[in-house]
Amino acid sequence: MTLNRHSCLLSLKSSASSSTASSSSFVNVKDESFDKISSSVLTIPLGGYDHGLYVEQWAPFVKELAVIVARGRDNSILCYPVVETITVNVTHMLVDLYVDFRENICHIVKAPANVPLKIRKLATDVAHKAVSSLEGARVFAVELFLTEDGQILLNEVAARPHNSGHHTIESCFSSQYEQHLRAILGLQLGDPSMKTQAAIMFNILGEDEVKYICVVKFPPFIVAIKKQARQS
Repeated sequence: MTLNRHSCLLSLKSSASSSTASSSSFVNVKDESFDKISSSVLTIPLGGYDHGLYVEQWAPFVKELAVIVARGRDNSILCYPVVETITVNVTHMLVDLYVDFRENICHIVKAPANVPLKIRKLATDVAHKAVSSLEGARVFAVELFLTEDGQILLNEVAARPHNSGHHTIESCFSSQYEQHLRAILGLQLGDPSMKTQAAIMFNILGEDEVKYICVVKFPPFIVAIKKQARQS
């Protein structure tokens, strides 16, 4: 079946990605018009039809959620609290056809997610089932979409510590990194619950000669961060 046919079935608005060496942050092509689809497949990022492609429909979500899930060598599974992830456009797209990877990087994580309890339970259940269907002892990051009508859609699963779990270093009894080691070494999994009422993570990314100030107002704390990116 052609990419044009796929896009028709998926209401046109979709994205094409390489089945290998790609992620949601880059090596994706937006299929907004038929005249761009065929030519985009032959470009260097996607590598042509021989590399294998998959097409996904755009999801009309209202929030992006994530759950860090740990599975031990004994197949025990523990889930961290559901968080909300916010993506902020850092730069414009370099080329109109491609999604610049800097545009899709997670910028803010709010833990726990400010959603009703039933949504948290549903998100945790979806994440648990997703990891249960996979193999391996490790930490998994399950990315989810919350739709306007309260559905939870599975976006993707990253089989590694994840930026949506960096807050666990300070906010949870067992960080995602400690948990990852416990899982792969066959130790008993640690406590994934939060030891603080809430936490916010800002993913600070900079480029050469970029200066900015980030002010976080989180009563009773106000944190100001000034950063200048430097070459290393």
